[in-house]
Amino acid sequence: MILADEREKFKSKIGSHYIAVVSGKLQERGILGRKNKPYGKTFISMVVHGDRENAAIEDVVRGILLGSEEIQETKKPEAVTPGSAHI
Repeated sequence: MILADEREKFKSKIGSHYIAVVSGKLQERGILGRKNKPYGKTFISMVVHGDRENAAIEDVVRGILLGSEEIQETKKPEAVTPGSAHI
């Protein structure tokens, strides 16, 4: 189970888009949920908040906290407005 202090450290390290990061790491590892489908956002959130337990998701969260899991930045590309000049 994810403890409150772990959850706070995790969220401060990852930010508000932590579900996408965890989901990506699970897919990289080939870990699937029921019916061989990826874990849903709601279930990942429930595990991180401590409402549910799931060893695979908890391992990914702790791996990110300990630094053994590399985190990729997922930033949107800068928008280009038609007619504007970039210098």
